[in-house]
Amino acid sequence: MTGFRSRATVVAVTPVAPSSWVTDAPGVFDPRPRSLAFRFVNALCGVLGIGADLRTWTPERRAEAAEWIARYKEVRDVIHHGEARLLGTPEEPSCGVQYDAGDRTVVAALSTGRLDGAPLVPGRPARLRLRGLEPAARYRDTASGTSYGGAHLLHYGLPFAWSADHDADLVVLVRE
Repeated sequence: MTGFRSRATVVAVTPVAPSSWVTDAPGVFDPRPRSLAFRFVNALCGVLGIGADLRTWTPERRAEAAEWIARYKEVRDVIHHGEARLLGTPEEPSCGVQYDAGDRTVVAALSTGRLDGAPLVPGRPARLRLRGLEPAARYRDTASGTSYGGAHLLHYGLPFAWSADHDADLVVLVRE
C-alpha cells in the first residue's frame, strides 16, 4: 500500500471517524518520498490532522499547507456527509476516492505508480473513471472551468497529468 487509507476503512467507516495526519515521517507501507500535496490529499479523506513540526517548514511550505487546509474546509461537508466511492486500488498507477453530495463531486486522486509520474501510455494522461454520475449531465471542474459530460467521466475518466512534482490532486466538480 502507498500510504493510502485502507480500502476497508474507506468502505466500512464513516469519513468523520478516522483521522489521518500530515507528517514529516515517511509512510509505513511506502517509504518513498511524496509531495506535501500527496500527504494532504491522502489525509483529507477523513478528519484532516497535522502532526508535522511546522516550525521547521519553509514559508513556501507553510503557505502551501494553508492552501490545502482552506481547500479542505471548502469540501469537508461533502467528504464527511457524502457518499464515498473507491476509484481503483493503491496497487494501480492512479487511485482515489470520489465523494458525492447534492450537485458536488469531490475526487481525491493520487498517483500511486512510478515516482516520475510517467503515464502508462506516453503522451496520454492517467484517468480515473468516476462512478454514480448522471450520464446525460454536465460536470464543471471548479478550478479549471473545464466541463465534462457525465458519460465521458463514467466511461473514459477524469484526466490527471502526473509528474514527479504533481502526484496528487483534489478535483471539485459541480453538476451544471
